[in-house]
Amino acid sequence: MSNKGLIQKMYADFQIGNVPEILNAMSEDVHIHTPGPESISWAGKYEGKSGALTFFQNVGSSTEYSRFELQDLIEEGDKVVARGSADFTSRATNKSGSADWIMIWTIKEHKASAVTNLWDTQAIVNTL
Repeated sequence: MSNKGLIQKMYADFQIGNVPEILNAMSEDVHIHTPGPESISWAGKYEGKSGALTFFQNVGSSTEYSRFELQDLIEEGDKVVARGSADFTSRATNKSGSADWIMIWTIKEHKASAVTNLWDTQAIVNTL
């Protein structure tokens, strides 16, 4: 499977809530970085598969997605850049919002070894 295909499958798994399969596609020492304010519970840095699981638990416990759309994937060497948008509701406030996102993935030995998630954080904060 190509690097682009691996990431495309991970997004398909995210859409159906298949976190175990997403974790299976990640390296043991995966690095997840989501810049953002502390008010966004899933912002920050997460290390390893246990950190990745915590990241997905934080996302799932705080946010419900009504739409999570992958719009573009660009592969260059060991990097895959994904662009998309999402509609979501904060579980804490029941306020809804929409945000664009870009995720920059690094692939090593057919596994996702790092991702930086860049979101329109103001759109997220507006729902908190």
